[in-house]
Amino acid sequence: MQQICLTEYKRSAVPYVLSTHQRDLISQHISGLRIEPASGEDNKFYLTPSSKVGILEVEDLAIQIRPKISIDHLMFLMSYNLDPKNWKELGFNLSVTDSIVEAIIPAFLRHLKNVFSRGVLQGYRQKEDSLTTVRGQIRFPDQIRKRFGIPLPVEVTYDEFTEDIVENQLLKAALHRLLQNRIRSGEMRKELHRYLLALDNVSQVSFNPRRLPTLKISRLNKRYEHALAISKLILQSSTFQHVSGAIRARSFIVDMNKIFEDFIVIALRENLGLTSHSFPQNAKRKGLRLDERGVISLEPDISWWSEGTCRFVGDVKYKEFNKHARNADIYQMLAYTTATRLPLGILIYAKDDAIPEVGRESHFIAAANKDIHVYAIDLANSPQGILDQVNQMAQQIKLSYRQSMLPPTQRTTTIQSLQQA
Repeated sequence: MQQICLTEYKRSAVPYVLSTHQRDLISQHISGLRIEPASGEDNKFYLTPSSKVGILEVEDLAIQIRPKISIDHLMFLMSYNLDPKNWKELGFNLSVTDSIVEAIIPAFLRHLKNVFSRGVLQGYRQKEDSLTTVRGQIRFPDQIRKRFGIPLPVEVTYDEFTEDIVENQLLKAALHRLLQNRIRSGEMRKELHRYLLALDNVSQVSFNPRRLPTLKISRLNKRYEHALAISKLILQSSTFQHVSGAIRARSFIVDMNKIFEDFIVIALRENLGLTSHSFPQNAKRKGLRLDERGVISLEPDISWWSEGTCRFVGDVKYKEFNKHARNADIYQMLAYTTATRLPLGILIYAKDDAIPEVGRESHFIAAANKDIHVYAIDLANSPQGILDQVNQMAQQIKLSYRQSMLPPTQRTTTIQSLQQA
């Protein structure tokens, strides 16, 4: 199998030999990966990933894309997004240096042990069946349509107490997906198989990763909470496809854009003590528009709303950085502050070599009387150091919020005057 090892946003040091079929498969399974022909070479290509990191095995090709941050810092972001209050309890393996999958498995096994310590959860599930005796409720329309008045069998709907419930179906689907990956630890693979066998009476459901079921956590399924959160992460990140009975592709890919954006949104909500209603992601259900006719919709990553009015707006950027990208981001923030009638907005970047400052800078646009503040979060810092940086941003956001509550004639936009407010 041909092995290709890449790093997020970095062009491969050497060109790789790829057939047309292989190029098509890579493009199909890893969106945003740039494939460029090597000058003067036949069937040789340079590969440049975007924000998608992880592993892909497709036919005779294995591609690994490492994040530009360390795996342990990636695991911190992912665990915090799953449970900001108890992220340390998730138990992701922060010592793994090159495998996202093997960093997640120990945490999953730990919580599966807690899940099954009191046996497999059972619950009621509505079931439709044709029986020779009446159970539950008779479906009279189906009885007439299917049986033409013949009394038996009877079309009924009833509640069945079973292990085959959504909670267990999610766990089983996640276990099945993990076991399709190459796992170097034989002990880990053995443990995963053991828990899969424990769910033998549960249906194997193929969940759509974009529309996973939302479950209400109660005292009955509380012990499932963390295991279900990790299961959803696994199902959202992995694919396993068959074509004519043969394995065609398997992957575990995460989008660093989404992970970083989710982290900033969740961490700021926690710090500011806000809900998703007052501090929505992408201004969900707020109907923010730039023009009077309402044709141009806007979806800023972060915004703070009070009594139907936007009091703060900002955007989160985790991407390959250059001068043109910075200009476009400033234009975007200008549109957000214009639409919300706010004097300032904040851009939040993930620090890289092109964004050297960890602190903040400001771009004042005199013609519009707008100030765009720029932060860079250093993800190479310790988890607490990263959270401290978020706390610093939250303090400025609070000041910005207070400014927005003042009459327009009393508002200010500069960093210095905000700090003195």
